[in-house]
Amino acid sequence: DVDLVVICENPQPYLQDNQWLATFGHIARLMDEDWGLVQSKRVFYTDGLEVEFGITSRAWVNADAIDDGTRQVIMDGAAIISDPHHHLKTLFDALNVK
Repeated sequence: DVDLVVICENPQPYLQDNQWLATFGHIARLMDEDWGLVQSKRVFYTDGLEVEFGITSRAWVNADAIDDGTRQVIMDGAAIISDPHHHLKTLFDALNVK
C-alpha cells in the first residue's frame, strides 16, 4: 500500500468531499480513520491499489510539539515528495532524519 500525508491550510474540504479521490482511479471501498491531528482516507481502488491519504494542517509538522505517533511515522522511513515551504524539512531536521 501507499501512505501519503497531505499538509494543507484548510483540511476540511478534502475530508468532507471524497470526489477528489476518484482522480487516482475507480474506488472499490473507502474508510475514514482518525489519527489525532491527521485524519485519513483509506482508499481501496478497483485495480488493487490501497492508498492512505492522511490529511492534516501545519500543526502536525510543529517541530516544537512532536507526538509519538508522528515521530514513529517519520522514523519508519518517510520521504518528502514536495515541501515548497520547508515545513517537513524542519520536522525531519528536528528528528535528525536525512
